[in-house]
Amino acid sequence: MRTSATITGLDALTKRLGALKASARSEMTLDALEAGAVVVWGHAINNARNQLNKRPTGFLTNSMGIRRRGKMVLFGVWGVVYAAIHEFGGVIVPRNAKYLTVPLTSEAR
Repeated sequence: MRTSATITGLDALTKRLGALKASARSEMTLDALEAGAVVVWGHAINNARNQLNKRPTGFLTNSMGIRRRGKMVLFGVWGVVYAAIHEFGGVIVPRNAKYLTVPLTSEAR
């Protein structure tokens, strides 16, 4: 006795399995990027603590973080206006005076 069967929808199944594989690969890639960002984050915090401020308040380092946005992993500093000058360098010029002044408190003297 011979039995035969016809399978339909095999092309659709193959296509969906391919999309699932790509989706899983994409998620694994994001996980790997996030793991790498954690390493960068640790080094950035150490650099900020050791190089930038001899009396740290933690404001800059506490503003550093990692965020996932869709298919991207972002590392950055959010909400700190002076972060860019530390990261990229530049020239700070006075706005309303001839010279840039920094007020000194009694503890800084």
